[in-house]
Amino acid sequence: MKRAVCTLLALLLVLTNAVPVFAETEEVRKVLREEELQKLLDTYMQEKDLVPELIAVGYVYTETGESWFWNGDQPFYSASLYKVPLMMLLAEEEASGVLNQTSEIYGMPLSYIEEQVLVYSDNPIAYDMLCRFGEPSETRRMFQQYAELPEDYYSWDFYGSSYFTARFMTQVMQTLYESPERFPHVMEWLKQAQPGRFFKTELEKTGCEIAQKYGNYHDDMSGADWNHASGIIFTEHPFVLTVMTRYGGLSEMIISDLAVLFRDYTFRLDERLDNGDVE
Repeated sequence: MKRAVCTLLALLLVLTNAVPVFAETEEVRKVLREEELQKLLDTYMQEKDLVPELIAVGYVYTETGESWFWNGDQPFYSASLYKVPLMMLLAEEEASGVLNQTSEIYGMPLSYIEEQVLVYSDNPIAYDMLCRFGEPSETRRMFQQYAELPEDYYSWDFYGSSYFTARFMTQVMQTLYESPERFPHVMEWLKQAQPGRFFKTELEKTGCEIAQKYGNYHDDMSGADWNHASGIIFTEHPFVLTVMTRYGGLSEMIISDLAVLFRDYTFRLDERLDNGDVE
């Protein structure tokens, strides 16, 4: 009997190996050309006489999922950008039924907290929410779930001092875009934030809908000015964009310029898709 069983198992193994297994795979479409984007950014930096090291950029063309980064792994002080993953943590509690829009935290309804933090960038309320989950460094550790980066990607500056990279923040926004039901209301609040400024300075005039969060901070000791914006621009095929800068008063112009530059580049990618010019 044992020999018969072994023989049967061997036969099944041979037959299994002989029959090819075809897994369904999603078609991979590539329309983004890295050398084009590099040239576009190089040209812009030269025309504006900018120092490349003071700017970081992250871009995702959501139709194909392709991404591109300029200084994408260079840490910048996050300023108020951290409020997006922070509110995503709270929103997940609502999605799971633990909270709802009228639930009070420290005497404030969740809807009020989200509006104040995401639309008006209220610092005291945001800090209260940061500490609600534990030590700020541990709460920042929780932010990691919204990006697909290895554990060793994060330095102590991320946990202890809230230093983000454009790659990290762009992936956070991509997660928000891809799973809005997981984070109820966050996108809607971000669409209301900073009308006429940052990514919205020029693009809003064209009727383009934008969900964005800005961050700015002046360090009195070093004199550094950190100014950033990260968001989702809803063109025909939406794109995610993060621009992080240390350019003080010029930063908002740079952020607006790059929003237009990447909007135009996104249109170029749309044309390639329409024409079947894919790799």
